[in-house]
Amino acid sequence: MKKLMTFGETMVSFLPEGAFPLRYTRSFYSNVAGAESNVAIGIAKLGGKVTWFSRLGEDEFGHFILNTIRSEGVDCSHVILDEKYRTGFMFNLNYSP
Repeated sequence: MKKLMTFGETMVSFLPEGAFPLRYTRSFYSNVAGAESNVAIGIAKLGGKVTWFSRLGEDEFGHFILNTIRSEGVDCSHVILDEKYRTGFMFNLNYSP
């Protein structure tokens, strides 16, 4: 069986709870965001063998991402946890009234 490999940066994405402008938002929920990790998870859910290569910060966000992707059946054995740099994050501020 062939195996897919994906490479890239994955971040923690914070999305506001509710459809409110940011100035009225008091709580967010977190998710994993990154095209390469989303593809890896999708292939794993379809029964494919997939390995994700990346470098994350040795921090809580890095562990959150790694645990989330690994729990979906993706091989994360080549992911590096780096003490020198922090894991990226973003706030999704799209609001449509």
